[in-house]
Amino acid sequence: MEVFDDEFDYREVANHKDLTDLAVALFVGIMSAQAAPSGGGGDSNGLPWGRDKDEDELERARRCAREAARRIGKKPRTGRKR
Repeated sequence: MEVFDDEFDYREVANHKDLTDLAVALFVGIMSAQAAPSGGGGDSNGLPWGRDKDEDELERARRCAREAARRIGKKPRTGRKR
């Protein structure tokens, strides 16, 4: 969870909850990254969404966070900062 909290800082990202939820779902395998409809063509990165044999858990969490941000998009928090 620390990886996702760092990646989607609630003070900077307005939709941090949605991004974190999707990234966690990808990480634990509830969703398949290939399940999302695409605009055609193939997958650009070709990575499977299970754990790679050479990949540690932190790198896999970062990969899931990147995929969540790619799907939903980060929305910067607006307004006054103190």
